[in-house]
Amino acid sequence: MFRFPKRGSVARLAVGLVALGAPFLGASVAQGALGTTNTLSLASINRPVLTSVTATGDTGLVSYCFATPSGLAVTGPYATTDFWLGGYDDSFRQEPVSLSQESNNCVQATFGTGQRTQYSYGGV
Repeated sequence: MFRFPKRGSVARLAVGLVALGAPFLGASVAQGALGTTNTLSLASINRPVLTSVTATGDTGLVSYCFATPSGLAVTGPYATTDFWLGGYDDSFRQEPVSLSQESNNCVQATFGTGQRTQYSYGGV
């Protein structure tokens, strides 16, 4: 014969279900507060934003390209200490020997000899 659970167990069950559901409700509220997009709008920035770092084979030439508000050109003077390549290990960080303007939105860095295949990312 079926028996109804005691009042204490019903209360524990209700509290348990609320506890399990609360994180899901909180997550959906937080996601709604973030908005529908996580991309950067060029209208909302006031400085160049690094968009890509591209190495030209193992030649030592690396292009750093930027997005700018209103299509403005990225202009120097540039310091070689501002551009770098890094690897999985911090000891694989290298700074360029020289920098030059490649296009309106790109700067070309020339890196000296070294283990360029050990680098996996670049930064400014």
